[in-house]
Amino acid sequence: MDFYGLGKSNKYFVNALQVLWPDVEKALKKYSNYKVTFTGHSLGGAMASLAALKTVHKKLRDKNDVILYTFGQPRVGNVVLARNHDKLVPKSFRIVHSIDIVPHLPGCEKKEIMGASSHPCNPEHLENPYHHGIEIYYPHEMHESNSTYFECLGEPKGEDYKCSDALTFKPEHHYQYIYAHTHYFEHKVSALGKLGCVGTKEEEDDLPADYGKEKKEPFRNLVKAVQFAATLFG
Repeated sequence: MDFYGLGKSNKYFVNALQVLWPDVEKALKKYSNYKVTFTGHSLGGAMASLAALKTVHKKLRDKNDVILYTFGQPRVGNVVLARNHDKLVPKSFRIVHSIDIVPHLPGCEKKEIMGASSHPCNPEHLENPYHHGIEIYYPHEMHESNSTYFECLGEPKGEDYKCSDALTFKPEHHYQYIYAHTHYFEHKVSALGKLGCVGTKEEEDDLPADYGKEKKEPFRNLVKAVQFAATLFG
């Protein structure tokens, strides 16, 4: 659906943001002299991205006073939205953990390269899903310090083919994909959130959360994620 004339986004993401927006707008107006950082993981990353864009578009903050960090964020909108997002929210960083599959959903339109098993995204197809912002790619482990990462500034812009976009995914490796998505900087994100983002890894392990179900049914969870992503721009 149209997002304030800035491009198209998924109505699920937009509607989810609209539920939270009154409280967000209230806080932005109450603390109008503060700079703002938006952040979120997975769906939360998509909502944070749209919230940052809406904040600047509605002139609630100057673009230089807004910064965005997301983790495992799916593609939020089409190429047009991505380009406008880059203009209005230039301080935008997408952190991607190794083989996390969610940042690759919904799939972008690919450029064909003869003999290649993977292909770069095509920014010329304006109506197709496409990432905004700068990818910060951790190809291996994510320790809180001393881990290798890349600031992905190559081509195509927003979908640097030298970073995670060059990955290919196979169903038999679904366990690894789900683990990479649910764990960032050595924390299980859902458990850490339940602890108010201040818990230890030991406290996370002690939570009677949904980890058992997630571990038993990883392929079903992955299929649901892919099926959901397929509806985003339908």
